[in-house]
Amino acid sequence: DRAALLAVLRAWLVSNGADVDAIDIRPCSEVRERARKERRRAASRAHSHVHVHHSLLSSTLALIHQNSAGVGVFATPALASRSRRGLLRTLADWAAWRSPDVVLASFPLALAVTPASATADPALGPTYASLLASGVADERALVMLFLAMERAKGRTSPWAPWLAALPREFGTPLYFSPADRALLAGTNLGRAVSVLSSRLEAAWARLAPEAARLAKSAGLATPPTLADFTWAYSVFWSRGMAFPAPAP
Repeated sequence: DRAALLAVLRAWLVSNGADVDAIDIRPCSEVRERARKERRRAASRAHSHVHVHHSLLSSTLALIHQNSAGVGVFATPALASRSRRGLLRTLADWAAWRSPDVVLASFPLALAVTPASATADPALGPTYASLLASGVADERALVMLFLAMERAKGRTSPWAPWLAALPREFGTPLYFSPADRALLAGTNLGRAVSVLSSRLEAAWARLAPEAARLAKSAGLATPPTLADFTWAYSVFWSRGMAFPAPAP
């Protein structure tokens, strides 16, 4: 279940040098019942407003409370000890009008998925480096290909605990059924989704032969698919951030 996956993720982070003593990673569904009730009341008030002021719409709209909020980071009692400071240091901070810095968590750079992560792979690194050097893949595409490959490896991937904690699919129009996508026809969003889908298909057509070669080298029975690449694209853009990183 989700709690077990998060426990494995935490153990994996710690074993790889992360400092997570002051935080807990758990499903947001565990937030207080009072907060959930307040959101339900807010949705009810909003629906009443629509009914009173826009009665034509109220027969076709339903505002619902959504509990699937994913996973959140929560403070643990260890945070209090990190926040304690001596009297003199506290007075100095007050006099300088500054807030003390408290480190909530820290993670080694090796746990960041970057192009260097791909090129450093013991078995597949040279192939990833070749794709980058030849221009077959830029740095972003390389990270996406790396993610798709690690997903295809399943439990044998060194990144398996983190990958297992990620969403299996996303709520973007890329994941809509054909019937739902048809509802977007004629809209700007519909055109944007069509263009993006075409670009992903073109990128995968270029990378698929390389993915098959990588999968063969890794001993995988089945290489990554376009669906895996689309998932990797979604992971990259929903969880990526810019920071100084070593060159691949």
